[in-house]
Amino acid sequence: MITVLLLWMASCHRQDTKDAGAAQVVSIIYATPNPLRTIGADTSLLSETLSQLVQQALETETLDRERVSRSDHPTDKPLLLEGEIFAGLYEGYTEFEVQETSVSGNMAWMTVRFSNEHYNMHWTDTLDLRKSTNWKLHDVRYGSGGALRQTLEAFVATHQD
Repeated sequence: MITVLLLWMASCHRQDTKDAGAAQVVSIIYATPNPLRTIGADTSLLSETLSQLVQQALETETLDRERVSRSDHPTDKPLLLEGEIFAGLYEGYTEFEVQETSVSGNMAWMTVRFSNEHYNMHWTDTLDLRKSTNWKLHDVRYGSGGALRQTLEAFVATHQD
């Protein structure tokens, strides 16, 4: 009986460790609003797929700024990913709280409640994390529909020339 109890306690502890690692990644990414701009070149907390999309999107912006500056209309606005794309409200968030975490093998889903106190808005998005060696953010599914990867893929694809 004691052995069973110890095994059960150990398994609970391992699950908490998995959740804590994923939660820590989320806390770091969302510590400062607008992660697209604050992550910069450090995409170590993002999955390889998401990291590549972020880099492609930032390169698309840079290339379009250069194209516009060399054009006949250098004061035109270049293509930009505007607003908060790591959360489901364009205006961004002022607070976030992990509500629920579900872990299955090397995948985790976190339900996160975001708030924007300036607009008195509250919403819930679902974060998709994947683990190879460490937990990494793989996608954000907006509560209102759509997703981060979908947004980045559409931006890069639509603006490739």
